[in-house]
Amino acid sequence: MDNFKIVNMIVSGKIELKKKMSRQDQLKMIMRANWFCPREDNIMISKQFEYRKDGSLNVHKKQKNPYTTIWCSGAFVIVGLKSKKETRDIYDLIIKDLKKCCRGLL
Repeated sequence: MDNFKIVNMIVSGKIELKKKMSRQDQLKMIMRANWFCPREDNIMISKQFEYRKDGSLNVHKKQKNPYTTIWCSGAFVIVGLKSKKETRDIYDLIIKDLKKCCRGLL
């Protein structure tokens, strides 16, 4: 058991929103906080946070960083985490972006 180390964590959960995230709220997140919409059906937005500067590269020769997706309902997934501390930090960044862009949601 001592030979194991955490390489990649996936965290999912739900942010308690007062209402569903509207298309207007998504556009605010896209314009103000650099999120993007990976699909055409507009039910989710995503962002790769530039959290690490350690030089580890992915298969596309880009810096490995946590990637998160938020659905309109407030459900979220964060992939590419290495520790619980990173999880808390990225979750705090998500909440910070939501407070900055969509004040009526939280």
